[in-house]
Amino acid sequence: MEKLMEDYAAFERAMDEGKVYLDLDFEEICTALGADKDALDRLILNETGYSGQGLVDFYHSNFANGSFFAKFARLYPLAKEES
Repeated sequence: MEKLMEDYAAFERAMDEGKVYLDLDFEEICTALGADKDALDRLILNETGYSGQGLVDFYHSNFANGSFFAKFARLYPLAKEES
């Protein structure tokens, strides 16, 4: 279980700091980390509600072309104050 938690932490760093979701799929990320793909997939699903690949896809679609919050602001701009 300790190895799995280390792999989970490494996956999180790779996604957040390394932005591996830009170039790799979940299986490739697991291979690069030396992680057990199936065990990590189950843990990610349990923790986030996303499969491993689903989480990679979510990151790619929401963070690849700018920040998630910038996209959100474009979709839901604040009402302009009247001058």
